[in-house]
Amino acid sequence: MKKSNFIWCVRRCALFMMVAAGSWFTATPVQALYVPVSDSDSDPTTEHESGLEGDEPGTTSNTIELKDGENFSVNEQNTYDSVTYTRTFQEKSAGTRQAWFVPFDLNPADCAGDFTFARIYMVGYVNPETQALVGSAIEGKLSLIFKYIDKDEIVKAGTPYLIIPKKAGTYKFESTDGILHTADEKYTVTSSTASEIFTFTGQYEKVDKCPAGWYAMAAGGGYINVENKALGAYRWHFDVTSTGYGTAVDSTEVVNARMYILGEDKQLTTSILNMQAQNEASKSYDIQGRQIKGVTAQRGIFIKSGKKYVR
Repeated sequence: MKKSNFIWCVRRCALFMMVAAGSWFTATPVQALYVPVSDSDSDPTTEHESGLEGDEPGTTSNTIELKDGENFSVNEQNTYDSVTYTRTFQEKSAGTRQAWFVPFDLNPADCAGDFTFARIYMVGYVNPETQALVGSAIEGKLSLIFKYIDKDEIVKAGTPYLIIPKKAGTYKFESTDGILHTADEKYTVTSSTASEIFTFTGQYEKVDKCPAGWYAMAAGGGYINVENKALGAYRWHFDVTSTGYGTAVDSTEVVNARMYILGEDKQLTTSILNMQAQNEASKSYDIQGRQIKGVTAQRGIFIKSGKKYVR
């Protein structure tokens, strides 16, 4: 095989893997409420010793109040009468993309009039001119791609998301199922390109001095290298490691990476949907609907692209 054909195949496979990695989980929604507290424009970054108000954990007849900027370190899961999280969105934050990471499930349908949420979908390269998903940094620019959550999807506890406030104010988000997950119960989201692995996770306590290799959301969107900088509670960060293939991106490329949300850019959305369709068309299934591999080496009936074949 010629070297150029080999490189093309590797890049194509990398695209299929990136798109396939975009699928997440779905879950049955739980009820959750939010209450606008005021139109205060106070600074939400003030740090406090504890992020809990109310009775001590350990019973099922109390209330827990979490406040943005306060540390949370409970390591025992409990059910309470009420679990809330209060956060202030300043005037300049309205309409911008910000980090969300809290220890309880939230039904975003209850606050859809004031907020939208998006989950991490994939990391890849996008051609800035055609807005098409491509295979490498040679062809496009590093991009972090998010997806607005589905209609019946919940915002899960301990998972990195984007929250986009439509207006300024102080809001109290409440999980009416009352389940407060532990500070150790966190979900790590990973997405890979051909040469890098991006790992996203969050923290419930302020980090006074972030280690090397950490990146986080910048004020108003975008990313910033937070090495040796402080990062507040209820935020998420990500790091980048090499896959060992090709040349991994450097810090400047990560900081300057673009952010897309599927649905906002029709060309990119169409490009990814087409790639998903091609990826799905390449799969084969047996007559029980189970995906099979190595079709050419097997004998019998299999289904591909909706058609039945016999070998």
